[in-house]
Amino acid sequence: MDNIEPFNDPAILDIDDLYRRIPPSQIDDEGRPGIEAFEDLELSVSVAKLTTPRMTMAPVSHRSNFNRWRLASFLAGVPREEGQRVYMQPEENNPAHAIVWGEKSLRIQCKLASACQWVE
Repeated sequence: MDNIEPFNDPAILDIDDLYRRIPPSQIDDEGRPGIEAFEDLELSVSVAKLTTPRMTMAPVSHRSNFNRWRLASFLAGVPREEGQRVYMQPEENNPAHAIVWGEKSLRIQCKLASACQWVE
């Protein structure tokens, strides 16, 4: 991003749900999203009000272990409370694509994982 810190997109409200695909390797022993699913500086998510769970999961539907992937959601306000930026970054095949930007300490990773609800 050319060393320019991204802004919080006002089109994404703090009460908006963000979807995050969770592979089986990032589901912990208690069946919850593991903290490793939230470590990326530019964490890829989809804005729920702009998509559906089915559309969000479509890119991984061809995988042999697809039935073990899960879809989690958390409110956009959760990472923002920790100084993270949330902004739209639409992709050709996913206009709902967004980024949660910022360094994610272990504490922030734990908070994001704890805030998740599974989307059925």
